[in-house]
Amino acid sequence: VFVRPMPLAGPVNLQCIGLVNNNTNRILWIDSSGVGEYLQKYDIYRSANGSPYTLLTSIYSDTLNYFEDVTAFDNTTNNYCYYIKGVNKCGISGLASDTLCSFGQDNFQKNYIEYVTVRGNSEIELKWGTFPDGPYSTFYIYRSQRSSPGNFELIETLVNPTVEKWNDTHVDTQEESYCYYIVNRNLCGSLSQPSNLGCSILLQGNAQPLLNILHWTPYEDWTG
Repeated sequence: VFVRPMPLAGPVNLQCIGLVNNNTNRILWIDSSGVGEYLQKYDIYRSANGSPYTLLTSIYSDTLNYFEDVTAFDNTTNNYCYYIKGVNKCGISGLASDTLCSFGQDNFQKNYIEYVTVRGNSEIELKWGTFPDGPYSTFYIYRSQRSSPGNFELIETLVNPTVEKWNDTHVDTQEESYCYYIVNRNLCGSLSQPSNLGCSILLQGNAQPLLNILHWTPYEDWTG
């Protein structure tokens, strides 16, 4: 009787590292180990600022394809590098993946609000430009009243949106002008820079004999 050795795991395909916050890195990979039911776990190794690699954690799942390292402290100043090895059910490690480091993994994309326009007394429409990873990411929409500049609050979270517009129906456009900006979190978990600011126009006026006086808030702001 000849017993074939259990196959070794091939190298995992590391996709990216997302900087979720200052102390958390999100590692995303595709399982290309090719051993299927013979896979026992993934071993994730880490190095900080060129130090020797040590075993960080083990993932006992063949369906999970990401891990969040919550001990990546000050990841904007410290460079954390990772690689992954698949281990079969005989406890034998396979080939190591490529190495991926956190430096250079920031989300440098920046969205652009094309317009903010009033659609009714209680509705404002936002339209933004095509975002490269839009259908695979999360959009956070922040709003402030023009009368209280700088007091922005998160009002909507759009996960994997299929259209590039959204309507805000919790406004009073006869009394207030509203300003918006958008932040994007990509598939790997990194936040983008805030978009430009888009503010609605509040038109007001008064009537005098044979004279109507109109005044309005300026629009902010188009690229041109």
